[in-house]
Amino acid sequence: YIITSSIQSVMFMGENFLKMSMGPPPFGESEFSKAWTIFMWAWFFGMGPFVGIFIARISRGRTIKTMILGSLGFGTMGTSLFFMIMGNNAIYLEVNGLIPIIDIWTNESPAVMVSRSISGMILGKWILPLVGIFCLVFMATTFDSGAYTLASSATKKMKAGENPEVWNRIFWAFFIALLPFAILIGVTDSPDLQGIDKLKPFQTIIVLISPPLLIVYIIMAAGLVKSLLIKKEKA
Repeated sequence: YIITSSIQSVMFMGENFLKMSMGPPPFGESEFSKAWTIFMWAWFFGMGPFVGIFIARISRGRTIKTMILGSLGFGTMGTSLFFMIMGNNAIYLEVNGLIPIIDIWTNESPAVMVSRSISGMILGKWILPLVGIFCLVFMATTFDSGAYTLASSATKKMKAGENPEVWNRIFWAFFIALLPFAILIGVTDSPDLQGIDKLKPFQTIIVLISPPLLIVYIIMAAGLVKSLLIKKEKA
């Protein structure tokens, strides 16, 4: 079931990639597009500088082609594989009446739904702790990349190959770590919001602050092309 559904989903996305990626349709409204498609575009814009600078730093000595292939190619493949397995497994459990996935999502929380869905898999009790470990590693990597990028940007003079001071990175990591705690407190103290609706204020903030980063991206892209052309002429 998972293999068949995954193949059909990939074919459907291939046929409708542009329409699904560009936001809401011209006629009518799509709540999913407003809540997630546009939000994810804004999320990528917001995370771009952090992830890009961090990947460039740890990829020192590699070619640009290798860096792009490793970050975009293998990253996309791994993420797609994860969603194919986990998503179709949840659909299978719901359709066959094994676990009421939709009811758990509606009446409890998405986090409980995910844990129940994983527990319903073969060896689910062993897979669930591994997923928790992977989430912790992902969170630590995100904090590390964000702290490194902010510390590097806040350092006045830093030569190529040098790293920002440890105290500087710890300082930014501490403040970055406060963000999820603030989100959790805000979600807990919002009795009028239910389920995923509790995250809508944060989605709105991200959508609002990300467009100005497009200007930064254009400047960064122009600077990169100029730098590569200069190096090519010198070579």
